Amino acid sequence: MNDEGLPATYTAVANDVEIAIAARFCLTTEDLHLLNFVRHCVGDTIQPGDVFNLDPYTIATVGQSVNGVCDNTPTFTLPER
Repeated sequence: MNDEGLPATYTAVANDVEIAIAARFCLTTEDLHLLNFVRHCVGDTIQPGDVFNLDPYTIATVGQSVNGVCDNTPTFTLPER
């Protein structure tokens, strides 16, 4: 949970698909990609145990894939809370 009591991460379980994860948290699949592109490698399939970031303020530090974590540098900055 983040400071506002909202889910900050989601850990994938067997048979999860992006569209269902996004819908569960009222996101589009594009939103889910944007929140996770820094830490998840493009093209990775979802594996049980993958952690998806749901909070834009932790975009560079939260989220991982059981296939590894990409080290992509964000090309933008977010305003401070």
